[in-house]
Parts: sequence; C-alpha cells; structure tokens
Amino acid sequence: MELRSQLGETFVFPGTEKQKMRYRPHYGGRDVSLRSHPDATHPDNQVFQQGIDYVVDGEDGTISRLASGAIPDWRDHPL
Repeated sequence: MELRSQLGETFVFPGTEKQKMRYRPHYGGRDVSLRSHPDATHPDNQVFQQGIDYVVDGEDGTISRLASGAIPDWRDHPL
C-alpha cells in the first residue's frame, strides 16, 4: 500500500459543512493541522486546534469547522 501525503491544502468553511480532503489522513486524522496562512512565519498566521476549532473524520476523509471555534464562517463573507 502506498501512503501519500500532502502539505498545503486550502479549505473554505461555510458553516460546519464537511469538506472532502484530497487524501484520507494517516493515523485517523491525528496528523492533520490547520493554520490561517500558507506561510507559518507570517505575522497574521493563526494555528487552529483539532477538537476545539475543527474536527477530522479520518474514515470519511473530511474536515469541518466547529461553530464554537476560531475558524471564520465563510457564510458571513460579503462575497
């Protein structure tokens, strides 16, 4: 079995709707991390916490924001 991994995938979270990841995560999703900016050293970068800001369904290969978390809800975006 070939394992594939990916660094840098973009998600837009409208509400708490599940978003399909390109590859199903290894280790049931424990290795998935999210941040607000592609450059980890960017001064405005924010690191989000799994279980607090988002959840990963490793079996389903999806990720979703939690309504109570810090990830912006893009349903509120003017565009």
